[in-house]
Amino acid sequence: METNTLRDSIVSNQKKTINKLKYTSPNMRILKTKNYYQFKLYSNNRPVDYNHVKKIQKSISEQGLKTPLAVKYDNGYYYLADGQHRFYALKNLNQMIVAIVSDVYDSDSVLPMNINDKGWNVVDYVIRYAKEKNPTYIKLIEMYSKYKKYFTAPIVNMAFSSSKNNRGSNKLIKLNNGINYSLNIPIGKLILDTCIEAFLITEKKEFLQTKFTGALRSTMLKNKDNFKIDVFLKKILKRKIIMYNNEGDVIKEIIECYNYCNRKNKII
Repeated sequence: METNTLRDSIVSNQKKTINKLKYTSPNMRILKTKNYYQFKLYSNNRPVDYNHVKKIQKSISEQGLKTPLAVKYDNGYYYLADGQHRFYALKNLNQMIVAIVSDVYDSDSVLPMNINDKGWNVVDYVIRYAKEKNPTYIKLIEMYSKYKKYFTAPIVNMAFSSSKNNRGSNKLIKLNNGINYSLNIPIGKLILDTCIEAFLITEKKEFLQTKFTGALRSTMLKNKDNFKIDVFLKKILKRKIIMYNNEGDVIKEIIECYNYCNRKNKII
């Protein structure tokens, strides 16, 4: 009895979704098929997260498919605008694909539709823009590859951003198709390479974390002409830098370290 009630609820939700979409755009039809080879992904969709696919498989096994896929038919294939993870879950379970077919589901609808499903992280946005041949994001992915051994993507985004604000880089990438984010390659490399050197010298992972990277970036941008990397790297062996939770306090620590033994003639 409970199973039937659950099934009825799922079917009801599917019908509500379909009716709502039909009201939005009447040129829609329902597709039900097990011909999985008819489906393709748009090139600007994010990479498939197979761990997420497994979670959806479990949900579908227990509760059924709650929301139909959204596809566009073109030249013999159905292109997935929304529901790529549901598609792979259904395929793995050998279950029927239930999809809404409409011409409105083109490649431009991929990002807004998927945000409402499994939220895109900042790397998903970067990959999408790079696939669209945006040179800024093609270069940013190169920087991901170069520094992936030591830094997360958000740290790389911050280090290479041309903005003076340490906290706004990920937001700039996500908004307005990323057009407001730009790169400062020389300063980004200088910041991250210095952090790596500090880590290798001291063997302390704190030099690879966000709060130190951001504090060093702020210090270097404010003191471009006076901050000497070789001087700083020598000083960190003589004067310990305390990694406070507040970035402003870490900036003060960096300055105190840099000026260590030069209190009468402070360099910065």
